[in-house]
Amino acid sequence: MDYLSLLSEESKNRHPSPIRALAPFVAKKDMTGETIQVDAAHFEKCLSYDLTSGFAPLNQWLNDLQKIEHKPQVDYGLTIGVGSQDLITKALQMFINSGTPILVEDPTYTGVLSFLKSQPCQLVGVATDGLGLVPESLESILGSWPSNKERPRVLYIIPSASNPGGVTASDERKRTIYAICQKYDILILEDDPYYYLQAYISDVIISHGHMDHFGGLESILSSPFFKHKGIRVHKFPAPTAPITFSTSNSNSNTNSDDDDERTNDSPPAIPTTLIDTADLGHLQHFPPFIHVLPLHDQQVFRTDGATLRVLHTPGHTPDHCTFYLEEERSVFTADCILGHGTAVFEDLSAYLTSLKSILALDPIRLYPGHGPVIAAGVPKIKEYIAHREQREQQIIAFLTHDAAYTPLEIVQVLYKDHPKALHQPAAYSVLLHLLKLEKDGRATWDRSLETCPGDTMWKRLELLNKKWHRL
Repeated sequence: MDYLSLLSEESKNRHPSPIRALAPFVAKKDMTGETIQVDAAHFEKCLSYDLTSGFAPLNQWLNDLQKIEHKPQVDYGLTIGVGSQDLITKALQMFINSGTPILVEDPTYTGVLSFLKSQPCQLVGVATDGLGLVPESLESILGSWPSNKERPRVLYIIPSASNPGGVTASDERKRTIYAICQKYDILILEDDPYYYLQAYISDVIISHGHMDHFGGLESILSSPFFKHKGIRVHKFPAPTAPITFSTSNSNSNTNSDDDDERTNDSPPAIPTTLIDTADLGHLQHFPPFIHVLPLHDQQVFRTDGATLRVLHTPGHTPDHCTFYLEEERSVFTADCILGHGTAVFEDLSAYLTSLKSILALDPIRLYPGHGPVIAAGVPKIKEYIAHREQREQQIIAFLTHDAAYTPLEIVQVLYKDHPKALHQPAAYSVLLHLLKLEKDGRATWDRSLETCPGDTMWKRLELLNKKWHRL
């Protein structure tokens, strides 16, 4: 677009400041007085007489921000003003000649309106509604403009309707207005001081049912800023009912040999160390009044510049999901892959399958639910898989066909160099490996004394005390 054709005669007649003519003389030897030594970096920060676009480091930072936020397709410059209406009034003044028609919203911002009324221009009001400027009104005005009169060349628009409380024009409406302005060769001056306050949450996507991944949900939905927004909440359905139980039992003592005092009807007490490593309270703290929409594998969420694909990745929990950001080839991994250490899981078979499904995406970057961003995604996933496969090989190598061991007995050998305080939680991890080996047909246990049917926490506690052997 040829912006020069839009400039007013006053703006065209402006010339660079005459003070610039002094520059060649300043460069001459002995032209100036006494020379003082000032740190160059400090001098550059404190004095910036050669630039009128604002403090250089701040200007560069804002330039970089625009590249990220708005992704301009052309070269552009940026000027920092003193605030208030300084820049917008100067911008408008650049395009005003005597009688120039200026398109403005009706009503418009009173601060700018008072300035425009002081100028020799004609104000052309465009209708607005609750979502801002009405595109049909703009089209009607421009489409019926008399051919013998100077056409409007500038539209002054306030997409937030001067309201910092959450009202803003929709993306669809902005695109429609932009298309009309393209059609009639109109320059848009967008006055949006609240741009970065207009963050609107339309959807909350929960990775899984652990409280540290939905704990702030109630605060978001009850916030005065969001409570009338109709925010949608999404989560993959939990395939099983919540597991709840007491951690104490008056008839049992896990630190002694008193297990024979327990009746067949009373389940064993669960060691605290086991509780720390297992998913025992799925969704038990989830706000009951919140309506949750079910996620499904490969579901897609789209917004401007971003496509998010849902990946059902069970293992850590049955309902666990990760999310693939297609434009970046990055994955939000939640608790499947962490920024430090390794992740806990409930089902090793499902967990390894999930890791391999993420690996198949060949992601560049991983955004974990805990810990720093992982810049090299593929090596980290391979590291996770190799770690589990190595542990599995150690366990299968330890087991023999003619001898059987409990998970804790296996830990006492494989983890002999680790503190004993870690042995009991490690035993649960070994049990999960054994359950995978059982599913693969490579290990089993004596089922003749089975007391807890199904796959429950009680069952897993029972299996911690069973002896396992290779098939």
